[in-house]
Amino acid sequence: MSMKIVRRILITLAVTLTVAFVVMYFASPIALSFYGSSKAIPITRIVPSDLKDVSVASAPGMKLSYLGYEFDVPWNVFEFSPDSMHHWALGPAVHAREQILLVTKSMVPSKSAESGIFNIRNGTYQGYQQGNPQAPPAKEDGVVVTLYSTDDTFELLVAEKKSTHLVTQQEINRIVRSLHKKAPASQVPDR
Repeated sequence: MSMKIVRRILITLAVTLTVAFVVMYFASPIALSFYGSSKAIPITRIVPSDLKDVSVASAPGMKLSYLGYEFDVPWNVFEFSPDSMHHWALGPAVHAREQILLVTKSMVPSKSAESGIFNIRNGTYQGYQQGNPQAPPAKEDGVVVTLYSTDDTFELLVAEKKSTHLVTQQEINRIVRSLHKKAPASQVPDR
């Protein structure tokens, strides 16, 4: 074989491999995107849209706080019980709302709330005490005190796992009555 033929074969091979590489480099992602989109599950085809109803509920409710965030709910979870459900209501909205309340109430309270949920308040705050300190669930898991005002939310777990002194209701009442926001420290140092 002559050198010209070998050179032509090598050039043809190099050009063919280059074209194949370029085609694979650019065509493969395109082909894979078509394949992937054809095999995607149906929910991936749903895109966000504007809400049809942007009105805000004006029913009385309560303010909740979680991980440093605070929000209002248009119901009072603790004042709702399965006994107060409207089983014979004609509107499905009533049933849906009450089912949500029932599920929420089953998640929100602490275990100590099994011994009672009590309204508590002082001059600035109002809220709930979950648990009777003299009842077994509260003795084991503590009492949860949740207080809120227009500016602030305060939650405290009062628990004494390995103590001979068990917390009393009077001690919890003292905490509640004395709770107030601390005045901010002066920015100018005293001299």
